[in-house]
Amino acid sequence: MIDLAAYDLRPLSERLRGIRAARDFRERRALLEAVNSGAPPKTPGASPARSLPLARPPKNGLPYTGPGAPSGGAGEKVEDEWTLRRPGSGRGGEPAIRSASGPRPDATLLSAGAASSGPSGVAASIAAKAGLAAGSQAAVVKLASYGSGSARAAALLNYQSDKGQLTLEREDGTLVTGKAAVDDLATHWRDDDAREPSNDIFRISLTSEGRLGSEEVRAGLAVALDGHRYAWRLEERDDSTLVHLVAVAAGARKDEYGKKERIYANAKSLRRFHDKIEDAFGRNVDFSAPVRAHGVEGATTQLAALTKAGAVPAETDAGMSLEDAADRHFAKQPSNANRPKPENFNPALEIAKTWRPAMRSSSPRDFAHVILSAKPGTDKDAFMDAARATLAREFKGHEYVFVMHTNRRHIHVHAAVRLTSATGEKLHPGIQDFNRWRKTLAEEARERQIPMEAVRRFDQAHAPSYRLKDVKMVERSIAPESVRRRVERVQNREIHRPTRDEGRRRAAEAAAEWKSLAARRAAVLPPLAAGARRLYRAEAANDRSHRAPLFSIDRALAEAYAAKGRASQLVYLDVPAERISELRTSRELPAKVFVVPPALDALRKPVDWIDEAAVLPFQRRVDAALTTIQQKRPIVSKEDRAMRTAETMEAARRNMAHAMDRLSGYLPEGAVKDDLMRRSRDILARAEGATKEQERLDRNPGQIEGDHFVEPDPRNVGALFTNEKKGTEIHYKRHDRETGAFQTLAFIDSGKQLDIRDWSNGESVNAALKLASEKWEILSVSGSDDYKETVARLAAENGYKITNPELQDRIRELRAKIEAQRASITEGKERAEAKETGAPMKSAPLSDVEHQKPADPPILNTTSAERAIELNSIRERVDVEAQRETSQAARAREAHETNAAAGTEGAPYRAPEEARAAREAERAVENSPAREIPADPMQSEAIQALRFEQRRVLDQANRDDQNRIDAENAERFRQEERRQDRDEAEGESM
Repeated sequence: MIDLAAYDLRPLSERLRGIRAARDFRERRALLEAVNSGAPPKTPGASPARSLPLARPPKNGLPYTGPGAPSGGAGEKVEDEWTLRRPGSGRGGEPAIRSASGPRPDATLLSAGAASSGPSGVAASIAAKAGLAAGSQAAVVKLASYGSGSARAAALLNYQSDKGQLTLEREDGTLVTGKAAVDDLATHWRDDDAREPSNDIFRISLTSEGRLGSEEVRAGLAVALDGHRYAWRLEERDDSTLVHLVAVAAGARKDEYGKKERIYANAKSLRRFHDKIEDAFGRNVDFSAPVRAHGVEGATTQLAALTKAGAVPAETDAGMSLEDAADRHFAKQPSNANRPKPENFNPALEIAKTWRPAMRSSSPRDFAHVILSAKPGTDKDAFMDAARATLAREFKGHEYVFVMHTNRRHIHVHAAVRLTSATGEKLHPGIQDFNRWRKTLAEEARERQIPMEAVRRFDQAHAPSYRLKDVKMVERSIAPESVRRRVERVQNREIHRPTRDEGRRRAAEAAAEWKSLAARRAAVLPPLAAGARRLYRAEAANDRSHRAPLFSIDRALAEAYAAKGRASQLVYLDVPAERISELRTSRELPAKVFVVPPALDALRKPVDWIDEAAVLPFQRRVDAALTTIQQKRPIVSKEDRAMRTAETMEAARRNMAHAMDRLSGYLPEGAVKDDLMRRSRDILARAEGATKEQERLDRNPGQIEGDHFVEPDPRNVGALFTNEKKGTEIHYKRHDRETGAFQTLAFIDSGKQLDIRDWSNGESVNAALKLASEKWEILSVSGSDDYKETVARLAAENGYKITNPELQDRIRELRAKIEAQRASITEGKERAEAKETGAPMKSAPLSDVEHQKPADPPILNTTSAERAIELNSIRERVDVEAQRETSQAARAREAHETNAAAGTEGAPYRAPEEARAAREAERAVENSPAREIPADPMQSEAIQALRFEQRRVLDQANRDDQNRIDAENAERFRQEERRQDRDEAEGESM
């Protein structure tokens, strides 16, 4: 028997581990050959260094992870017990993503029901969504375009470098500075063995003996080139006629096999085309050698040769002259609206553009233009380093250059990547590659302390992106409705409802994952610093009795300890790389549990759980994306909304004046024209007055001011509102109640005041007043009279403290009306009780009525319209109460309060179960106020009172329906008795 213990298997184990981690076939094969031969494996040699200087290391101190990064020393080797974060290991219930190049610490999803199994695709996707709900930004990687040839490379590299003003960085860290160096690099980027471009255009001359008339040529070409785009001209000679023809090789018609026709550059296809020409003309025709060309550029060249640079006329397949067809196409383009034809107008180029959709052109792809983006405010140096590492990982072995642009609101890195590597392998990017690029960028960004997640467009129900030319058309106010809507859908974050089966499947998957995330307790931890170790511990609140507590690298193990004792919270500890040596292994579980000294224990932090309110907006968006087209609300464009600005109104007035001027130019002189001009002047005068009024409103927007500065921080002001930090301000946006679609910017918190943008909407103003009441004790408002009236009404209803002297009387008046309305409702209830019981009516104070017990409900005496109003009021109060209880529960959890005695009148204690029951009640009445609130023993007294109040209204509606049915039955019986009496009387008389 062989004694395996006598052999040292560690070298073989290390080699096998290296083979499994090999990233490509060549590397794996080299490792296998090394194992078979017993020789040490050879590492692929680095590419020869260039003469240009190396790029400086990043300023943030993090290691450079590109090909030129220095290799780790002996001191960087980690022990086996720290290598648990491998693919297939859940890192203690946490989804982990690690590429073959090494572990990448990422934002961690913690879920109460997670196991220690490896992360599946769904788990990783849910982890990304949790990070998004916690405030991380989405990783954006776009493939903008492809290109080929040195000319296109020069255009792209000059755009990226701003014509040499910006320094490009290459894949090995060398720099390309100056326009001359950029042009030299573009000349170098030429793929010698790339496939040839497609032959999209051909020019040919047809020679026929005798005379050919224009009508005969026109009819013959229409038959022979049916489905093709072409242009031609006629040249007559003494004994023959020449037809010079430029045509698109691809046709729109299909052959007998169902394949679209195309005239290929081979003898067989040309013979078939020759036969069609002779059949169409009914005579023998000689062909010249065809001249082939590619794309719009080639078509422009051949059309210019056909017309001899415009010296001779030519005709298109539509029967129009080349110049007339070009003029018509130029005038029809939205981007050319109200623009005169330029002096260097090229009819051949304009016609070639119209042929582009019919060409079915294919070009060689030598390089790709890739863009990596981040939100405004992101650390530029850190993001540049993340982009550098992403390109190094994804395009290893390829040449590329990249540079950062900051000329827009967001920061973005432009990269030009050669698709063919030095070994001849060529990239063919697809959807899976784009998804991997985003994941890599998110991992590298998190490693550099940039919260970023790799999510899909369907995860947020975003609309498809628009192109740069669409934005330019919108900025010039010449965009058609379709282009304007495409841009607005993205800018307004409108919900995209996919119509294709694949899109709806992805949207359904996203909805299920958001629902799963909302149903369980989850948290996202901050990114782990390079070389650091993360440990977990479950302990009771304020428990500091252990001088050297135990921490575990396995979160599931920490939860297991929590289940055994009275632990109530989970804490984590990030041990810096330089202090890992201070940890001591435990006796029972030395690979997972460690003893932490008090100095390190002071660095621990509690796990911050994700609030369900942060997940709800995302969940509502993806749920609304699955609604059918019939349920979709009518599209309301930006110009059609009630909120206007002086700029948009002035632009509309100018367009109106321009249209009136153009229309007057077409009308003959006379009474009709005079009457039109008089009416147009009146309309424009009214529009100018409305614009001035809007300018006055714009100068005096709605505001809420506090008595001192409070640092703006994101707060929950309701399920319909989301917030976004922009610089030092917090922007609150209102969404649609049913679909969750973005509606408008509601208000802005700048610290000392709130600027109300959506001042005509009561929900937005109420949310702003709620936020202001949380920040300040005393509020003062300024703005238009309509806005102040809305504020006064809301203050009377909700008790907001407004200090404006001019509003005090109005607030008291509205409050008195509300009290009188409540008193009248109460009096009506008592009269109904007295009528049913026969007891005399007793008047009661309003305070006594408001504190009636739910067990003794009065009977309402209201109409159906009054009941509908009452039910809507109950729904709104349930919504407010649910938000209030959720906020109270969140504050209690942050303060580690465990019982009602820990609360105060200013900050009352609220149990999580009570908040959950309140949210269930809110969801019950969200779509229909008449839907009964379900009974729940965990409901608070306020929700129970609202449930009984709703029950009273619904009971009254049922009683009214029953009374109506009883009255109808009684009337039917009386009519039957009268009929019988009449029949009996008639019988007796006979």
